[in-house]
Amino acid sequence: MRLAAWFIFAFLFVFIAFVFLALIPPDALLRDADIYWHVATGRWIWDHGSFPQVDEFSHTSHGQIWIAKEWLSQIIFFGAYRLAGWRGVVVVTACAIALAYSLLFLMLSRTMRLTVAIGVAAVALALSFPHFIARPQIFVDAILVAWTAAMARAVEERRAPSLLFLLLMVLWANLHASFTAGLAIAAAFAVEALLDCEPGEAWRVARQWGLFLLGAIGAAFVTPYGYRPLFFTGQIFGANEALQYIQEWQPTSMRNAPVALIAMLLLFFFAMVSGIRIRPWRLMLIVALTYFMLSAIRFSAMFFIILPLLAAASLTAHFPFLRLSKHIDDDPRFYQTMARIGRRALLPTYLVGLVVIVVGLFGRPITPVQNITPVGAVNAIYARNLQGNIYNSYNFGGYLIFRNLQTFIDGRAGQLFLNGFITRLNDIIGKHPRQLVPYLDEFNVTLALVAPDSIEAQELQASPAWEIVYDDSVADLFRKRE
Repeated sequence: MRLAAWFIFAFLFVFIAFVFLALIPPDALLRDADIYWHVATGRWIWDHGSFPQVDEFSHTSHGQIWIAKEWLSQIIFFGAYRLAGWRGVVVVTACAIALAYSLLFLMLSRTMRLTVAIGVAAVALALSFPHFIARPQIFVDAILVAWTAAMARAVEERRAPSLLFLLLMVLWANLHASFTAGLAIAAAFAVEALLDCEPGEAWRVARQWGLFLLGAIGAAFVTPYGYRPLFFTGQIFGANEALQYIQEWQPTSMRNAPVALIAMLLLFFFAMVSGIRIRPWRLMLIVALTYFMLSAIRFSAMFFIILPLLAAASLTAHFPFLRLSKHIDDDPRFYQTMARIGRRALLPTYLVGLVVIVVGLFGRPITPVQNITPVGAVNAIYARNLQGNIYNSYNFGGYLIFRNLQTFIDGRAGQLFLNGFITRLNDIIGKHPRQLVPYLDEFNVTLALVAPDSIEAQELQASPAWEIVYDDSVADLFRKRE
């Protein structure tokens, strides 16, 4: 049976990777401006052989404390870019997506009939589509699946997780700051294990899970920055002013994420109508997961990845026909056939996957989407040897860093551009645009790179102190008159 599951896992990986590499527009995964500064950060780390401690990419926050907490993801992106350009970045992103959702199937297939596990993984994939962008978060989806499945299985088998999973936490902590969610998930399952154990086993369970949790926290400190990335979560959720201006941190609603919200409501409606019973503490974990999904769009994919793993035991208990053992008893020929196919086709499937990946590296050159890539305007800056501090639209910051130009603001707003900076900027643009020109003078700005027809473009066009020196469909470049 496991051979059949591994074959389907390999097939799903190849199929999903093929969809993202061959059927979806190649720049669809490159629509977030942050990919530029992630690649540039990886390049900086590679060139300097060290890890940044302060900001060197902007002139407004230059010298302030800034750490590349996702350094390993950034090195991966830079390595892919250096080897195969933006196609390399697309390939590693597509493979990360394929691994996460094929692994979700594999984890569910331990207890669920294979056809149901395939269906659940496919639905989770479809509902998570807005999440699929080339950024560090994409690399930890597979880790999130493996970690959550390991915690759930340990509780259900009344044991502590294997200490080998601490290595997974080390990897997670160096890939993305969401490793704090992994620590929270482990702690929640530890409480569940303690509540469900026999009275005489409480001390043993507490000791085993306590040691694992301490080990997980210690593993999270194994980064170039030690314990500091652990506190990034507190910085994000501790009244961070930047969140209200960033789209992915907006609350989930019918306006910005209708499919995800409707799917979540339908899932809860089905659970209530069918009368599924879920362990109280696990239900609390699902409620917490729901809260985070509703609080920010960026948590939608996490909800659809984790929920099946949390609910699998309750579903198979309530609906016996979903159980793997039931399917094997009712239709043994299906598994015998799948096992024969698996023995013969597993290696060829992996080879096909390798071919898909290699072919994906070739083709016409691609770049991230145009509206975040002001290549013509930046080329004009270099061609005309224009000097001075630059003001830029938020979505142009990543590209400026990529082209070795210091920004006014960029996508690193989780750590920088705080203490009223981003709030004042948005207030001026949104409510008091006439204050823009005097505001730029405060920072000795002499160049401005803004979106055409934007409020900034209109104000600079109207000001006699500024002149336009380049324009195209992507960006307008202004220079302050001498």
